[in-house]
This record gives sequence, structure tokens and C-alpha cells, in this order.
Amino acid sequence: RFNMLAHRRAFVFFLLALHILPWARGSNNCPKEPTETEPPCVGYPCGIGGCDSPCRCEGGPQWCTSYCVYRK
Repeated sequence: RFNMLAHRRAFVFFLLALHILPWARGSNNCPKEPTETEPPCVGYPCGIGGCDSPCRCEGGPQWCTSYCVYRK
């Protein structure tokens, strides 16, 4: 009985590790805050609201902060 419990606990930790590893690796792929100062929409965090023209929202996975960027 004890052995079964130990196996179950190890399995739960294994499942948690599967979720945490991609998260930790993916967090490096988040868009950086732009350093440009023009046009005025550059550098704002964007999400639900999106960005003013002529900027567009540059986002990563859902745990990232998205920023407005301007690509010529």
C-alpha cells in the first residue's frame, strides 16, 4: 500500500515537471520592451486593447507581457 502511494506521488511530480519545464524555457522567448521612442505607440504593453496604428502587438506565450512595436 505504501509503495503504491509513493509511485503515485512520483507520477504527480513527473506531470508537474512536464508543465514547468516548457514554461521555464519559453519565458526567455518573451518580447522585450522596445527602446524606440517613435511613433508614440511604441513600447506600450498591449494585450486585449491592442496597439494604435501604425504599431502592432508583439506577443509571446500567454505568460509574457506583449509590447507594441513598429516595423517599417
